[in-house]
Amino acid sequence: MPTCPRCALLALLLALVAFSGCDTNNPGSGLEEVAGTYAATTLLFDVEAEEVTDADVLGKLRNRRATVEIFADGQMTISFEPLGGQRQLVTGSARASSRTVTISARTDTDEERMALLLLPPEVSFSRDELAPNELMASLLLVNVDLEAFDPAAYTGLQSVRGRLEVELERVDD
Repeated sequence: MPTCPRCALLALLLALVAFSGCDTNNPGSGLEEVAGTYAATTLLFDVEAEEVTDADVLGKLRNRRATVEIFADGQMTISFEPLGGQRQLVTGSARASSRTVTISARTDTDEERMALLLLPPEVSFSRDELAPNELMASLLLVNVDLEAFDPAAYTGLQSVRGRLEVELERVDD
């Protein structure tokens, strides 16, 4: 370690410059590893109230299918088609770390489309190195409007609390 104050300051500045190239908040960090297309294998809203039936979100989709595509450049899309409705496309951003992948809606319209799947505007999925082709999220949600999700099954239930379980499995990369 340098003994003169100027040398110590110079050493500190050089160390700072050397480590400034490591940006852990870089949205592209780890995206190459998770880039690809994922199919939702679980999308279930577990309602806290025992007398209310859980909401099987995939059951309300054509072919029980919703896909999430994550691109290495930090973009993402979600694609799904509600039963009796039109195909929906959500655009947004994605970022990754060694343990999580987070997707976010781009616009208010994208947020509204995510809400059709009972998803909040931003979702963080857990990554597991032992299961590199799977992403999982367990989200505690409050004020979920189940009546908007399924008016026939959930009449009057406009502010419900529960846990949304989401599992994605890579189908292509």
